[in-house]
Amino acid sequence: MLRLICALLLLATLAGGVLYFQSDVFRTKADEEWKQWTKWTPENITKDPKGYLTFAIAELEKINKQLEAHKLDLTVRADLAEQKAKSENLSLKASVRTLDRLKGVYQVNEKTFPVSVDGERVSETSFQERVVEVDRLVAMYTENVERLEKHIAHLKGEVTRTEQEMKKLVEKRQYVQQRLDHLKLDQAIGNSNELTGKADEILATAKAVTEVKKKSRQEAIELVKEEENKLQSLTVKERFEQIMGSK
Repeated sequence: MLRLICALLLLATLAGGVLYFQSDVFRTKADEEWKQWTKWTPENITKDPKGYLTFAIAELEKINKQLEAHKLDLTVRADLAEQKAKSENLSLKASVRTLDRLKGVYQVNEKTFPVSVDGERVSETSFQERVVEVDRLVAMYTENVERLEKHIAHLKGEVTRTEQEMKKLVEKRQYVQQRLDHLKLDQAIGNSNELTGKADEILATAKAVTEVKKKSRQEAIELVKEEENKLQSLTVKERFEQIMGSK
C-alpha cells in the first residue's frame, strides 16, 4: 500500500516537474510534502502507527480529490470534443451534398459552359475550382471528424480508467481506516486493562487499609478488656484509692 501511494505521489511529482523549477510556491509545497513522506520511516511508523495511518488517510483523501478533478477535466474535454465532432460532421455532410450536387450539374451540362450553379452562371474554370475546393473541404472535415472521434474515445477511456482508480482508492482508504480503527480499539482495550489494573491496585490498597483499621480496632478492644480485667481484680479500697488519686 505504501509503495502504491508513493508511486502515485511520484507520478504527481514528475507531472509537476516543470512547475517545481518555475514556481517558488509550488517548490516549497512540494518540498514540504516530500518531507512529510520521508518522515515516515519504518522505525517512525513502528513508533507511531496511529499517526502514520492518520497521515496515510489524509494523503489518500488528497489523491482522491486530485482524481476527481482529473475526471471532471476529462469529462468536460470529452463533451467539448463531442460538440466539435457534431459540428464538423454537419459540415462534412453539407460538403458531401454540395460535391454530389456539383457532380450532378457537370454530368447534365458536360462540355456546356457556362453552367448555372445556385442561380449563378459559372465558367468552366470557376466550376472546376469550386469542385476542387469543396472536395478539399470534404477531405478536411473527414480527417477532423476521425481525429475527434479517436480523441473522444481516448478521453472516455481515461475517464473509465480514472473511475477504476478511484474505486481502488476507496478500497485502500477503507483498508487503512480499518487498520486505524483496529489500532484505536486495541488501544482502548489496553487502556481498559490499565484502568482495571489500577482499580485492582486501589482495591488491594483499600483492603489493606481496612485490615489495618480492623486490627487497630481489635487492639483497642483488647486493651479495654485488659483494663476491665484489671479493674475487676482490684479491691474496693484499691479502686477507691485509684479513683481518688486521679483527681
